[in-house]
Amino acid sequence: MEEQEKLEKIGLSRNESAVFLSLLKLGTATADEITKKTGIYRRGVYEALEKLEEKSLITSVIKDYKKHFTASRPEHLLDSLKEKEEIIKSLIPELSKVEAEKEIEPKIEIITGIGGFKAIVKEQLASKELYGIGITLKSLEILQYSLPSIIKKDKKIKTKAKLLIYEEVKETLKKILKGNAKLKTLPKNFYIPSTTMIWDNKISISLLQEKPFIMIIESKKINEAYKKYFEFMWNLA
Repeated sequence: MEEQEKLEKIGLSRNESAVFLSLLKLGTATADEITKKTGIYRRGVYEALEKLEEKSLITSVIKDYKKHFTASRPEHLLDSLKEKEEIIKSLIPELSKVEAEKEIEPKIEIITGIGGFKAIVKEQLASKELYGIGITLKSLEILQYSLPSIIKKDKKIKTKAKLLIYEEVKETLKKILKGNAKLKTLPKNFYIPSTTMIWDNKISISLLQEKPFIMIIESKKINEAYKKYFEFMWNLA
């Protein structure tokens, strides 16, 4: 690979590389002499000289009312690269912070059928914390055989659950969860046919009819908002 190509690889433009190499060969030269040496138009030479001075790769002096340019020692290329490296290093934490703060669009997934509902329940029971509003008899009917076996089979399940439930499911849930959940009952006059579950960065809203319908939203912000809503209802119950 020729010297000019190598200089371009480290970030110099084609004109900057050609001008820098011509100055190394000429020693000290005016813009006119560099133009003749490189064959680059005068405007291109002046732009390249300006950029090279900004990068501290050339110096200039006035002699006989003319500006003369001299290339810095080639070792200065390393200084320039090291300076860029330090700037990048200092930028990384800030850029990472910006990336972390960027708004991520919620992911929404629709699941239907008993098999899908059971799979979601298993995922929820594998989470560290689980919050639920409106556990219904219908959900326990669907899970009457699979839920106890999931809990018994998977010894890794250590879910800390807080559930707002209806009175008619309280005793059944106590037997199934065996003290792994804190339960509070909802008022008798408060009944909604759907069940809301909150875990990890997800929320599921289930409508358990003949064919279960579950909408899952994955979003940290929405999840945090639902947790606040849950805590508000928990304190009122």
